[in-house]
Amino acid sequence: MSIERTWAGDDPLKRPLPLYRPRLRRFPRDQKRKVAIASGAAFSYKSPDAIQHSNPRSHHTFKPQTLDPPPPLSPDPDPAARAPWPTALPAPPPPRCSRRPIPPRSSPTPLLLLPPPPPRCSCRPIPPRSSPTLLLRLPPPPPTDSSAPECNFPRPPTIHRYTTKRSRKGGRKPKQQQGAGSSSNNPNAGAGAEEDMFHLDPVKPGLLEDDTPDLPILLSLFHKDRKIALSDDRLTAGSAKGYSMVRATRGVASGAWYFEVRVLHLGPTGGDRLGWATDKALLVAPVGNDAFSFGYRSVDGSKVAKAWRSDYGDGYEAGDVLGFYISLPEGEVYLPPKEAEMVKLKGVYFFAKPAKVDETKPVPVPVPVPGSEIVYFKNGVCQGTAFDNILGGRYYPAASMYTMPDEPNCEVKFNFGPDFTFFPEDFGGRPVPRPMSEVPYQPYVLMKEGSASAEKAA
Repeated sequence: MSIERTWAGDDPLKRPLPLYRPRLRRFPRDQKRKVAIASGAAFSYKSPDAIQHSNPRSHHTFKPQTLDPPPPLSPDPDPAARAPWPTALPAPPPPRCSRRPIPPRSSPTPLLLLPPPPPRCSCRPIPPRSSPTLLLRLPPPPPTDSSAPECNFPRPPTIHRYTTKRSRKGGRKPKQQQGAGSSSNNPNAGAGAEEDMFHLDPVKPGLLEDDTPDLPILLSLFHKDRKIALSDDRLTAGSAKGYSMVRATRGVASGAWYFEVRVLHLGPTGGDRLGWATDKALLVAPVGNDAFSFGYRSVDGSKVAKAWRSDYGDGYEAGDVLGFYISLPEGEVYLPPKEAEMVKLKGVYFFAKPAKVDETKPVPVPVPVPGSEIVYFKNGVCQGTAFDNILGGRYYPAASMYTMPDEPNCEVKFNFGPDFTFFPEDFGGRPVPRPMSEVPYQPYVLMKEGSASAEKAA
């Protein structure tokens, strides 16, 4: 848009006032006039191509940009082919069923008045019903009194119940229920039917077949970590996936005993911890990780117990034969009590643990066995006493192996006797041990329900 500006008057020295240019927009002619009048200027439309400003001090001519007219629309080649314009509205949908009324949509937070719920027992109060969008008016819970009906809800299926009879004579008497006709002040009510509650843990399938009277002492298929692999004869163990433990099927609690282990493969990054462990030692950890296992380390020949390493003897490598000696004089006196007994319920074996702990009885604490000791040998040479006055318990031969995953398994082979490769001729005044192959079979003791007798689990 071009603007032509001329001065009002013939005196060139007269300084003109500043030009005020109203803001014009692309509006129709009528709206342009309204915008100009609102801005304080008056326009006269003389022609569509020019607009004359009516300010007496200056005359400005605005020449708007001319636009080309739009091209004419192309004629419709076939007007009959177009779809006709609908002349009637579509039919309304059929009415809905009267039994299914349409819910109201006017209120986002409706006020609902629900009928009172049926009476419930007093031992299970009605839980509060709160909603961010609904306002419910519920009656208060019924008062708790002795006349309320008794709750007969069944026990959850995950809780197992195993009871033993405690009465001296006669059959089992049902426990007397306290109701309207019974008195709670009677201390002898239900005294002849005391029951012990137990937690039942199912026995793993094949655990009873892990060791039988016909088998010698071997490495256990169940008392080991899943990362450890055993050979077919169950005498060789190997691992390359983690530092975990495997132990034998039979243990000793008293006397002097001995066995050997040959290191088959160790590798540049492999490591072994061999020794003794009780049934309370963690199988997912190496030997010597807690107070219930004692190990002999291959890297520097140190001894390990309670996750603490100490200088002990010489290290060992592939091809060495290690001897393991333990002495527990009168160790059966210091055996801790059993935590669980095996029971048979409906043809299934379980380990039963008491559900309630008697707080009046002291908690059994493992007691060290006086004069007990553990000694390690390397190729028949005694490395000295490693541990003495160890805790009482049943000790099993145990091993832990580790190497990098991209290398072959670190393998060891057990020899429980009686033919040893390096049996020591002199034990330094210690009792002469017996081979672990002479350890007798140790069956699980099965307790019968309702009696104090026991039998061996088949």
